Amino acid sequence: MDQEGGSDMRSLFAELYDAFRRVNGYAIGFVGLLAMLAAYIWLPETAISAKIFIPAAVVAIVLVITLFDCALHAVRQIGVRLPKVLRALTPGAPYADAIAILLLEKSAIFSHDVMVSVYTRADDFERLIGIGFVTTVQENGLIQVYVQDDQDEQTSEIWQRILQNNKDELALLLIKPSIPRSSTQ
Repeated sequence: MDQEGGSDMRSLFAELYDAFRRVNGYAIGFVGLLAMLAAYIWLPETAISAKIFIPAAVVAIVLVITLFDCALHAVRQIGVRLPKVLRALTPGAPYADAIAILLLEKSAIFSHDVMVSVYTRADDFERLIGIGFVTTVQENGLIQVYVQDDQDEQTSEIWQRILQNNKDELALLLIKPSIPRSSTQ
């Protein structure tokens, strides 16, 4: 939510207006206006249906092209990606039993109290190194994740590098808004 109480997403009308501009709606409308004026000047009085059809057809064409462009633009923006880990923090009270608290960039796929799994990438594989949950989604959209469970003793070295905010190690992290089935058994 932004400070005015609205959502971060742009309004539908703003998206439609941008789509109208991208498809040159003004130019299409101007050509349609010229066609309509030509129909009124040169078509006989009995051809009233053509005088109505031409403006209606132009409006329909502009509307369909605009809506198609808007839909195509929305689909392109939907490409969901996992947020990057910005920083790691050694937890204190009340999270003393945590391994780490991670700060993630904004993402629409996370919300408060969602269980997460923490993976690191190595040689094209993802290795589970922790389980946790979202403690809060801040007003600015950043996400805090409490990691409460590492998978084995071998991950302690990885977590030490993460807690030192090693940029290379942070870049290898993947935080997913789900936990593996094996963790619930």
